Formats: sequence, C-alpha cells, structure tokens
Amino acid sequence: MKRVCEITGTIINGLGKGSLFIPLYETKIEKVLHFKPFQGTLNLALDQRNLEKYQEQIQKKDKKDKQTVPPFQHFGKITLVPVTIKHIKNAAIIIPEKTTHSKNIVEIIADQEIKKVLHKKENETLTFSL
Repeated sequence: MKRVCEITGTIINGLGKGSLFIPLYETKIEKVLHFKPFQGTLNLALDQRNLEKYQEQIQKKDKKDKQTVPPFQHFGKITLVPVTIKHIKNAAIIIPEKTTHSKNIVEIIADQEIKKVLHKKENETLTFSL
C-alpha cells in the first residue's frame, strides 16, 4: 500500500498563462489523464517544509505515476502527476519543462475550476495528496 503525503500551499494569482497553454496540450493531457482539463491552472506557493516534502515525493514517483507529454512546438514538454484534492474528481500537478515560476510554486490542473468549486480565494490554503 502506498503512503499518502499531504502538501499544503497558499493560493496565489498566476500570470494567466495557464489559460493560454492548457488548450495547446489539452488533447495530450486528456489522453494521459483521461479527463478534460479546465482551461487554467491553480498556483500554490509552498513554504520550505512543504516544498521539501513535495520535492521528495515527486522524486519518488516512478514512470507510471509521472506521465510526460511531448513538447508542443517550442514550449517544451510537461510532466503530469495525479493528485487528490478533497471534493475535486480529477486533478494533477503539471510540471512544465519551461517556466517562469520559482521552484516553490506548484501548478495544478483539474477537470473543473478548483477555486470556484471549493470556494477558495487568493491567500487561502489548499491541501493536496500525492
């Protein structure tokens, strides 16, 4: 039985680029994750303790738990790692090969708008399980 690790971060506003990039990768994401992603990402800022837990868990994931999607034109490949979020049916971390975010920012995609479904706002916390 796999051990579940909970990671908590603070919701931050992104740059709005997720809504531009998700449509480009949408069919590939659907093929890998078997759900149609909402056209944007949720950005979480992790403190040092949660960042270390997150990095450790990502490194431990094997190939069946981490799916890599080939690059779209010059944008680079993305890695997808399914996660569990309470009251969200389908979600995954999206790790772009090319990003402007610092290493403590985690981007999450889901089959629905996470903030709306969970009634969350910027600066509130969100926990996901890896």
